[in-house]
Amino acid sequence: MRRLTVVLAWCGRAPDVVIVYHDRARGESAGRPDDPTVTDATYDAPALPGQRASFLIDAPSGGWTAAPAPLVPDPAITYTVFGATRDNSYSTRSVSFQADDAAKLTPGSVLVQGYDERTRTHPDVVLPLKEFEQELRDFKECA
Repeated sequence: MRRLTVVLAWCGRAPDVVIVYHDRARGESAGRPDDPTVTDATYDAPALPGQRASFLIDAPSGGWTAAPAPLVPDPAITYTVFGATRDNSYSTRSVSFQADDAAKLTPGSVLVQGYDERTRTHPDVVLPLKEFEQELRDFKECA
């Protein structure tokens, strides 16, 4: 079984935290009842040099810590994950996933949500990690 890895890339300030959440299901009691989302896990980041970091979602290491516990994805739930600064001055783009999305990935590939201008949707795109890193280097706002 393949394990899901969170891969982050950013320009400028590194994220302090990674948040995994899902939209509240009808009748779901987790979290605050007035909040339309449920935070499933929060991962505190170690000091992050450079512009990229990664960790296993179910077993963070390398200084990453999870609260209340690392996420063990429920196959029936669609999750969203993103990195952010604690002061909300910056965040990475988010990506939505399900547990079985790991089957779409081969070692060295990354799931991102692209943007289709014609349909104005965000379809899943699987990129080789090297291409993901090159897109970060080519991103004009990182220059």
